[in-house]
Amino acid sequence: MARPTKLDSLTVHKLEEAFVLGASVNEACFNANISKQTYYNWKDDNPELFDRFEQLRQAPILKARKCVVNALEKNPTLAMRYLERKLKSEFGNVTTDDKTDKNEILEMIMTSFQNPNQLEYVDTLSA
Repeated sequence: MARPTKLDSLTVHKLEEAFVLGASVNEACFNANISKQTYYNWKDDNPELFDRFEQLRQAPILKARKCVVNALEKNPTLAMRYLERKLKSEFGNVTTDDKTDKNEILEMIMTSFQNPNQLEYVDTLSA
């Protein structure tokens, strides 16, 4: 006689709860009070559910990305740092001559805001 499965709605909810926080499989299993082996045994029988778990693990990354993008409008320094990382070929790895150009661009961005005194300005480009 086979053992009864722990894969019920409460266990799934506890796994989802952990994965939406970006938890590892170990952490999610701990939260749901199951072993990793039990988790992996279920995985073969429930591919759609486990695809959902993988999607949920991306939630914190998406939230952080939204936060950064929303902050770009309020913080030109952050906007420039974002561009340096996302468009490295255009904005990354500055040489001494390029630093002046970037500082001028940053100054233009900052002056385009209505009240630049409220902006937090950290000169990360000169570092």
